[in-house]
Amino acid sequence: MNKLRTILYITVFLLIGMTHIYAGGSQDASVSTVMETGAAKDLFVYGIDGDPTNNVNPITASGRYDLMATKAMFSPLWVFNGPEDLYFYLATDVSASADMLTYTVKLRDDVKWHDGEEFNADDVVFTYKTIVEQPTANGHDVYQFNGKPMKVTKVDDFTVQFTFPTAIPFALEILSAEKFMTPEHIWAGETEFQVNEKNAHPIGTGPYKFSEYREGESLTLVKNEDYFLGEPEIDKVIYRVVLDANAAVVALQKGEIDALAIQPTDVTKFDKNQIGVYPYSENRIGYLSAVLYRENMDNINFRKAILFGINKSDLIKATYVSEDFALNARSFLPEHASYYSKDVETYEYDLSMAKEFLAKSGLKNPQIKIAYLANNPTYETQALLIQANLAAVGIACELMPLDAGAMYNNALYPKTAEFDLFLGGYIMGVDPDNYASLFTSEGGANFSGIKNETIDGLFAAGRVELDTSKRAAIYKELQKEFMDYAFFLPLSENKRILAISNRIGGIDEAKLVPIFTFEDMSKLIEK
Repeated sequence: MNKLRTILYITVFLLIGMTHIYAGGSQDASVSTVMETGAAKDLFVYGIDGDPTNNVNPITASGRYDLMATKAMFSPLWVFNGPEDLYFYLATDVSASADMLTYTVKLRDDVKWHDGEEFNADDVVFTYKTIVEQPTANGHDVYQFNGKPMKVTKVDDFTVQFTFPTAIPFALEILSAEKFMTPEHIWAGETEFQVNEKNAHPIGTGPYKFSEYREGESLTLVKNEDYFLGEPEIDKVIYRVVLDANAAVVALQKGEIDALAIQPTDVTKFDKNQIGVYPYSENRIGYLSAVLYRENMDNINFRKAILFGINKSDLIKATYVSEDFALNARSFLPEHASYYSKDVETYEYDLSMAKEFLAKSGLKNPQIKIAYLANNPTYETQALLIQANLAAVGIACELMPLDAGAMYNNALYPKTAEFDLFLGGYIMGVDPDNYASLFTSEGGANFSGIKNETIDGLFAAGRVELDTSKRAAIYKELQKEFMDYAFFLPLSENKRILAISNRIGGIDEAKLVPIFTFEDMSKLIEK
């Protein structure tokens, strides 16, 4: 992606759902296939509401389900979940130079690709050089610094160095976030990674190997007996595409699938003796954004009328049942992010304030359009409630349910939207710099069309400031300025809820994490 595109492909769903969806086959046919395979021993069947596709490639993977499949088949250098939470995979050590420009990484010398070839520094250099050079690569933008790219060089067969053109305080995160090593011996000389016949049979170093893909139905993986962190306990993993949410719940209840991400309203539908329910944070922000290049949306008093007119507490109760499953978001940053601040304007529901700002706007009987992803019950419920809220303010709203292509590829990316507000969501990571692509004037995922010199300047200053206390001050000011500009309303920080058969164990060891579901699927066991 750019990390940006990833982010908003993930936006595409409620608790974040699918990226590419196929209609192939009836829903009944998909579920019955699950029944035929679900009884097998040493098998884990994960029901998903999107299709990973047969173009899974670690260079370009950017949606929930292609990233999920990538995580199972490929490996990162390390995983960074915060300054005190770094776990090595293909790397064994990383050290920074005194000037924080160069990072030296030591690699494992006992790893083989699924085809038996040895993993070494050439693969790491190839992976990162490709990301730096390919505009469509996931992470391309974050490795560019005022027109100067990060560089990666081979020191020896199991040592590499990353050199940045400027010192940055978040190098460990951007070197690892959604970055999975790609085999140089297979991909050398290729220039097209997103659509390539080689993607039909991925070769990685991860705990599971590719076995079979059926469009719109399933992706089947088998265990990698030579996995460098230990042979997985479960022999086979099937990602089963089940698009109908009700059919998926029934399939889990019947034991036709073993796991499913569910809605808060589904939690009480399962027998606790058979199905365990695991809510966990993904640090996802669900939001409502203005499209600032649309008529009247440059009027800040009108925007404030909209924001004060929305009852966020009611939205959370209607869509997530309670704050057990979603928090009332107050910033564009999730609470777990570095430098999160509550010292901002939160636009708590105030009908009289909303009417006052509408009067200040000078607009008479304004009409606006709200876009959201179709066939998504959370967005649909939120849109209906917002429509009712704003009607009470005196703002008429037309609802526009759209598919992902129409909303993003045909409207928000090219900045040709024919709607004024849109509902979305993102998962961006720990460091605030990750969010710059969404909210700076030249950001690759600047869907709102914001152009604010103060916000641009604060993001730029925070990116290169190494002093922790000074960074904290910069990002506190940024969050305040951001909310004062009144173009974006954080609605919720919702949890993802995994329901999983009690016959599957090792969940704590596998670790539930954003986007991928499991940090290391090899740790799952069949009881």
